[in-house]
Amino acid sequence: MIKLKPCKWIYFPHDYPEFQKVLLLNEGHLLLFLESLQNMMKGKHVDCHKLPLDVVLVLMHVVSFHNQYMEENEEARKENELWAEYQEKTK
Repeated sequence: MIKLKPCKWIYFPHDYPEFQKVLLLNEGHLLLFLESLQNMMKGKHVDCHKLPLDVVLVLMHVVSFHNQYMEENEEARKENELWAEYQEKTK
């Protein structure tokens, strides 16, 4: 299961352009990835079982990188947590 707390922005790994090329090989996969990532950033559930494997793998890679970056960077983590609290209050 891929977990991402609601956040205002996401940190992409430096190798993301290479992964994006894979998504571009199949029509509509980049859009599926972006929509899924946007939903995850809003705190919505994304059913990975219904997504193509390449989309799931890129989501896992990006979210994993973002989560690791947030653990290592305290200031960015606090800002994203404040944003998540704001999002919860405005629902």
